[in-house]
Amino acid sequence: MKKSSDCCINCFKDQWLKNKIKDSGHRGNCTYCQSRKIKCVTPEKLFDFFDPIFNLYQSDGYASIMSSFSCGGDEGVFELLLESDDDADEYDETLAELIQEDWNIFDDRLSIAQSNKLLDDIRSLRTYRKASKAWERHYSESLNAGDYWSQFTNYIKKNGIKNINKFYPETEHFTVFSEFTNISSLHKFIGDNLSKLETKIEAGSTYFRARIGDLNIKDMGAPPSDKALVGRANPKGVSYLYLSDSEKTTIGEVRPWRTARMTVAEFVIERALNVIDLSKLPQLYSPFIYENLYEAISGLTLIQSLVDDMSKPISPKQSEIDYLSTQYLSDLIKQMDYSGFIFNSSLGNGKNLVIFDSGCARPTKIFSKLIVENINYSVRRTKSLF
Repeated sequence: MKKSSDCCINCFKDQWLKNKIKDSGHRGNCTYCQSRKIKCVTPEKLFDFFDPIFNLYQSDGYASIMSSFSCGGDEGVFELLLESDDDADEYDETLAELIQEDWNIFDDRLSIAQSNKLLDDIRSLRTYRKASKAWERHYSESLNAGDYWSQFTNYIKKNGIKNINKFYPETEHFTVFSEFTNISSLHKFIGDNLSKLETKIEAGSTYFRARIGDLNIKDMGAPPSDKALVGRANPKGVSYLYLSDSEKTTIGEVRPWRTARMTVAEFVIERALNVIDLSKLPQLYSPFIYENLYEAISGLTLIQSLVDDMSKPISPKQSEIDYLSTQYLSDLIKQMDYSGFIFNSSLGNGKNLVIFDSGCARPTKIFSKLIVENINYSVRRTKSLF
């Protein structure tokens, strides 16, 4: 009798799936990653979890073949399927490659071949097409990130951001958001998922803020409202405090010129703050936590675009209206009663913090005074700038 295969918690990166295996698995040796004496399950026990994911993909050429034949036990269909089951070439992608690109489920210790074998065992011969053959996304034509983003930002620019409730009329419907009944349901999806990124900044934590000029400590806080210019998170006349997690990051965010004189102050968080950490967005990309994966793809596409815009370098030519999409995200987080949010800097690995109430952080000392001596640029040639 052939011994059944086992997969283990080390085969996967997805924390939800790892926890399921921990809770229901047995101790054994993994057939795929070769881990020993570890929590395992037989692959077919994971089928119900993976089945909605499999429905997002189709084997290249399978649909056209099946549409030409009746499925009433015709042996010719099966033979043609086998004949068409060509190996994926360098331009094709296997099922494991597509799933890994979209969801990052498998651990790096598994090769693509091992991941495809594991997917075949999870499906347990429920389909003729092997995972190692050529596959394609079933949703690629209906989901277009550019359409989502363009229509959503145009809506915001047209309607403004003064009254957030006006953003979500129950009857409003975007044709590209086919998985959402109206803007209100899309708004709820974004809010529900952002709340999963909640984190706490402890009192006493230190951050940094840079400004151009030779300044005193009293000049390093957020500007008064009547002097607050438009920013990523705030409209003109609304004052938020922008901080960074390091001296290097805050200097870059100011975008100084050569010979510019700068002052950097250290800030201390006065009380514990509950904030949304947008840098942790990849944690939402678990296909196992959503009832409707098509809806999840739609909503996550938009959230990712919002977060990407928050971290993009700012062009001097940007007008106030170009900030509305990121101000929408900021205003939504504020409406959810959070104290602010963290987002990745566009200038490396640093992070920035926006605090809605500037009184929550206090400048404690001038950390450094600097003169910019040189600025380095990294460029690449391209045939098109768009």
